[in-house]
Amino acid sequence: MNNRTLIAIMFFLALFSGAASAAEPEVCLVFGQEADPVKGRNYFKSALEMLHRGQRKEAIENYEIAIIADHSILKHENHGLAMALLEKYRDIEAEQTPALLCKRGFLENILIGNLEDSVKFYEKAAVLSADEDARNLALDEAKRLKQQLDYLKEWQA
Repeated sequence: MNNRTLIAIMFFLALFSGAASAAEPEVCLVFGQEADPVKGRNYFKSALEMLHRGQRKEAIENYEIAIIADHSILKHENHGLAMALLEKYRDIEAEQTPALLCKRGFLENILIGNLEDSVKFYEKAAVLSADEDARNLALDEAKRLKQQLDYLKEWQA
């Protein structure tokens, strides 16, 4: 399979994944859920290639998949993709679903270490979640991040 075919397949999967997600159960994204370094590297490489070809939107989408699959991607130079991804979710005017709030909390945490806002997003996701498992996951992540935040505040005092 050549690179163009692979990129076309990834693009169509990304394009149609949004339509399928409405029927899927609520998912709350938290740190450490997925660990697939191969997938992460492949999507990261694809994101950089797309960015250099001027396909910024697709590059951001692939970067998002990459960092979710493998957090170690964050150590690499991302040419502005990390902040562009964060801005994508900060600018969303769509309904703030629990899954979207969890993703925002996740990104605020892993991309810039914004623990205060991350905790708020997870807590809000828990309040809005109709799914007990997703609610508990969001509450657990909020609690874990709040403990980290409290530790940092204590250490800095």
